[in-house]
Amino acid sequence: MKNIYIIFILFLGLSANSQGENDNWYFGDKAAVNFTGTPVALTNSAMKAPEACGSVSDAQGNLLFYTDGMTIWDRDHNIMPNGTGLTGTVNSGQVLIIQSIVNTDKYYVFTTADPYNNQSYIAYSLVDMSLGSLVSTGQRLGDVDPAIKNVPVL
Repeated sequence: MKNIYIIFILFLGLSANSQGENDNWYFGDKAAVNFTGTPVALTNSAMKAPEACGSVSDAQGNLLFYTDGMTIWDRDHNIMPNGTGLTGTVNSGQVLIIQSIVNTDKYYVFTTADPYNNQSYIAYSLVDMSLGSLVSTGQRLGDVDPAIKNVPVL
């Protein structure tokens, strides 16, 4: 039990020292909040997520993508290439997004299957931000790697 508290405290410490990766929260019925300075409600979300959802921004606080565990939307609120058909469902309870420590352009999106259909497993998909359409800022909108999509975690 002490290990859980240590991990939780470590997570809070790392979150408090992060730059802008957690500045944008997308959740619920097309709801979003930006926490750069004073919190501001955003009305640009394309997502309706009754339960699990997640979003990630870059170090400057610019939105990269968000997900409901079934679909991934890019920063322009369009469905990312290969961004549909993730293993999450409307009944999924969790989504987790982790940036790769080896390649910071890559993010692992962990989803949980529908527990009501006896599909109790966790899977991950890889989002590669060096792929996808190029925008005017010179950055790309990202793409879900079809070769690393819905990979079950054993």
